[in-house]
Amino acid sequence: MNEPPLVPYSFPIIGHTKEYFTNTESFLTTCRKQYGEIFSLYVFGEIITIIGKEHSFEITKNHNDFNFFEAFRETLPTDSLLRRPITFNINLIKLVNDRFSSTGRYITYMNKIQDALKISIDKYIGECIGQKYIKSLDNVASQLVARNIVSIVLGEKFSYDDEIVNTFANLTTEITGLVHFPPILNFIHKSLHRSLLIFRLKYASNVYPKHRNLLFNKLSLIIKQREHEKKELGDTSADILQMFIDFSTKDDIVDLQELTDYIVEFIFISVQATSNALRYTLYEYGSHPEYWKELLEENEMISNIVKDGYFDLKDIDKMVKLDSFIKETLRYWMPCGKDHNIAKLGLQHKTISDYFTFSNGYQVPKGRNVYLYVSNIHETDQIGSTFNGFRYVGKNSPATRLGDDFVPFGRGRHAC
Repeated sequence: MNEPPLVPYSFPIIGHTKEYFTNTESFLTTCRKQYGEIFSLYVFGEIITIIGKEHSFEITKNHNDFNFFEAFRETLPTDSLLRRPITFNINLIKLVNDRFSSTGRYITYMNKIQDALKISIDKYIGECIGQKYIKSLDNVASQLVARNIVSIVLGEKFSYDDEIVNTFANLTTEITGLVHFPPILNFIHKSLHRSLLIFRLKYASNVYPKHRNLLFNKLSLIIKQREHEKKELGDTSADILQMFIDFSTKDDIVDLQELTDYIVEFIFISVQATSNALRYTLYEYGSHPEYWKELLEENEMISNIVKDGYFDLKDIDKMVKLDSFIKETLRYWMPCGKDHNIAKLGLQHKTISDYFTFSNGYQVPKGRNVYLYVSNIHETDQIGSTFNGFRYVGKNSPATRLGDDFVPFGRGRHAC
């Protein structure tokens, strides 16, 4: 097999682990210059293959050869936590896309989103007559996003329920906190680290049972209420929760366990990523006062023509400077994230076919984890690594548009 070059290393067993974790960007840049767009490293007892910008699309378009979820479950084994097959989250994504995202039905929730934002801003920030200190931006961002998602998934009534909002806000953070440590046991055998993750999630903490039980109890109340309304009114609510309820119903009986797991999985794939994006944007906004005047002027101009106090998509599309600022934030932060020194790679996929041959002739075997070199994709020589909030103004390149040089939402059939 014509495998990509394995970068030489000095210490057996340890391999490139030390260099990767202590001087990530410089190390990866040097490797790419010396060995090209595709090369392999030996990190934590495993050979991984790094894919640069020129060949990154070959990973995301060949879904019969590479699988994101097979790789993801090694980092966060939600399949074992929920006791569901790996196809469970794939079904969830397909369900949301087929019945919600691709139909444009999210537009009907624009007012709900803005109402939920106002509730959270009033609760956690309030009037800013003078200077105000926010002790934990992480918590505020999570609460802002969680209340939004609760409102559009479970209904406006539950956006006032602090218990369920806290579960939506904190579940993913608390779960990932339990499994966020270096996979040292992989030096012995790869299965040991995953076994430790599963043990910590299931038996070393009550984090997951606490949140899941709360969701189960709240959902059971909602089901009873909706069954009563159906008998009285003869119809059901046409919302996201009803979509999950219908999908979890067999022979006119709602499987509450399955419904709860769908909501849990939905929380995993929605809240933290969105709250991180909000937090990073606020960090950059606070760090760059030179943008304040123009961003505020743009916002005030659009706000003055808004009808009924609510923004619609056309109003939001006019905020081209804000959109550019957000896109630049995502481009700038996505290769870094919480662990600035080590998260230069992302969108890990596992090779699931017997082998895959790249367009340059290199091959990777079944079971090989491949990573996109995200900082290479986002920080090319033409773009550079300097933050430029108005980089995309006038370029018809909105933050929601996927592209060869912009992958914070992923790429391919499972892109967010």
